[in-house]
Amino acid sequence: MKEYIINTPFDTQDELPNYFFNSDEYLSLQNQETIFNFKLVSEKSNKTLARIHFNFDKETAFNPSRAPFGGLEICISNFEILSSFLKRIEQILQSKGCQRIEIRNWPNAFQNIHSFSFEQNSYQLLYSDYNYHHEISAFSAIELFLKPEKKRFRKCQREGFIFEYWEKPDLNLAYDILFQFRSSKNIPLNISKEQLINSVSIFPEKYYFFTIKDENKIIGISVCVEVNESILYHFCLATDPEYYLFSPSVMLYEGIYRFCKTKNYKIFDFGTASISGQKQIGLSNFKVKLGGIETLKPTYFKVLS
Repeated sequence: MKEYIINTPFDTQDELPNYFFNSDEYLSLQNQETIFNFKLVSEKSNKTLARIHFNFDKETAFNPSRAPFGGLEICISNFEILSSFLKRIEQILQSKGCQRIEIRNWPNAFQNIHSFSFEQNSYQLLYSDYNYHHEISAFSAIELFLKPEKKRFRKCQREGFIFEYWEKPDLNLAYDILFQFRSSKNIPLNISKEQLINSVSIFPEKYYFFTIKDENKIIGISVCVEVNESILYHFCLATDPEYYLFSPSVMLYEGIYRFCKTKNYKIFDFGTASISGQKQIGLSNFKVKLGGIETLKPTYFKVLS
């Protein structure tokens, strides 16, 4: 990983959002030869005021690297300093042969104290994905569900299905179940067994596994990732196709919402229901019926001259 530190006399008492997918630790799992990591650091306190990374492939620098979102993390709002930081990044990347930059930002639901406009720095909106989330509140998940999902949840209850937090998962078994359930529905699993086992082994405190069981049989499984102390991200879900009529995924969402309450998360992020800005209607409707709040997750680009 090539790291570039750009210094500034500016300082602040505020803290970075510290999203896991932008952390040095997470980036250490990626191909170190292609990662460029940039930090804006205060000369006064040695504190990181802004950070962003790119995976450089041929002539394009992509942010993030193997993650659902990246973005420019900041804890200051000084436009001139941040614009200068971004311009310096562009110069460095261009000197390496980069001709185009793409930045997939986090969902707009992740409200931060400080904001930054890519458009004011000559970036254009490439597309916006449709993202869904629950805001964790005094309401129960059942109260947030629309009528069809309430009925499906109660149907699971009547069948005696049980939601469980799998505290010490057998990672080989968990992956095999995910792969089997998804393959049966022709849904790709965008992580290898080695990658999942490696990630969870290195960051056991960041990954959570949940199951739905019919007696001792696992019929639904979810993997979630802690983005930071306020946000839990729903990374992957799969259910047994034989239980399609019961929709055990609804019970998974209800149980994870309750888990979020116990951990004091503020947002349960469902992820997107679109591909390159094209909405997947069936998946979108399902997340809306779960009471999901729809926000946009923008991707920006800039062609370097």
